[in-house]
Amino acid sequence: HKKELAMELSMIGIDYHTASVEEREPFAFTDSGAVRFMKSVKETDPDASCIVLSTCNRTELWFYNLTPDPLDYLFTQLPHIKNSGRELFVRRSGTEAVSYLMEMTSGLHSQILGEDQIVSQVREALNRARECCKPDPVLDTLFRMAVTAAKKVKTETRIGSRDTSVPERAVSILEDRYGSFKGKQCLVIGNGEMGRLLAAWLIHKGACVSMTLRQYRKQDVMIPAGCGVVPYRDRYKTMGTMDFVFSATKSPHYTVHAQQAAEALEENCSYVFADLAVPRDLDPDLTELPGCCLLDMDDLGLQVSADAGELKKAEEIICEQSDEFMNWYYFRDYIPLVREVSSAAGELTNAKLKKTYRELRKKHRDVSGLQKEVMRASESAVERILFGLKDVLPRQEWKHILEALELSADEVDIF
Repeated sequence: HKKELAMELSMIGIDYHTASVEEREPFAFTDSGAVRFMKSVKETDPDASCIVLSTCNRTELWFYNLTPDPLDYLFTQLPHIKNSGRELFVRRSGTEAVSYLMEMTSGLHSQILGEDQIVSQVREALNRARECCKPDPVLDTLFRMAVTAAKKVKTETRIGSRDTSVPERAVSILEDRYGSFKGKQCLVIGNGEMGRLLAAWLIHKGACVSMTLRQYRKQDVMIPAGCGVVPYRDRYKTMGTMDFVFSATKSPHYTVHAQQAAEALEENCSYVFADLAVPRDLDPDLTELPGCCLLDMDDLGLQVSADAGELKKAEEIICEQSDEFMNWYYFRDYIPLVREVSSAAGELTNAKLKKTYRELRKKHRDVSGLQKEVMRASESAVERILFGLKDVLPRQEWKHILEALELSADEVDIF
């Protein structure tokens, strides 16, 4: 069984542990790029499925039933990269991959321990896969249960209890380095989730914040209260009056180019540019401009420690959820058998009540609806009992017990 799962479930990933932001960015996926990749997997190998998770700190590709080697397949889809960066990827499969996904979704592998954003990012990755090409039930269930595990860790431990996030931590680090944000002029490029969280946190700190907005998105974006709006095309015009310029988009291209910025920035002034995106939004050549300091995700990342007791609680929750997934994984082959036994139980119940139904008909009562409800209730009750077997019996006993129940049901004379 372990060998079977190891062969079927696999992932490859690159993150801040193994690679710098510069090394990670060629492997970052936009939403549309992730959809294209997942569709290509299905077209190449119809029995396979894939979920792409791409965030500012990591890119992970999760596969089920993929025939080609995952890393080989990735690089065939990125011919411009050739083989550069293969050594930066980590491989996981089987039970190791299951436990890792639970831990990662709970924020235990994040730069900011217990951060909240990763849960929604995992959920969004699953929803994107469902919309473009329905993932195999194994991947779907694994990702759902990972989100459930993360929610339990969040509510039952104090890890991440302060609702830490990348924007909050970035602002905190900058505040330690440059002093209070109160009254500072800040421009936030990007109005997605990251941009809105960042703008809201800067406003909370007392900064004067403006956020860029593209014309075509005006009706779709909620601007944080107290935040000004700058048309995206006017970002360079506004930049010269700012103390801090942040960029947090999913754009595959630079949102700020050094040459245009040089024309907009004032002489003898200091500017801090903070890039919260992967691939990077801000042109690295900004560091060459007088008075400019450019910081990226690696500069703003910081590991936060947690109480050993709280970490142990989190690990116990994750272990429990991992075991629950493994039980589901191995029990799923017996689901048709459970349905057969439950159906037989419904028919047996219906047969036992034939005399009662006859008496009701004599009283001119319609019992067709009652019969259906009784059968459904009986099937449901037996089904729940049988599904409960996976939680109380060793795996090696499931098959024998369910087959014995099926034979027993077949031999009962219900007429």
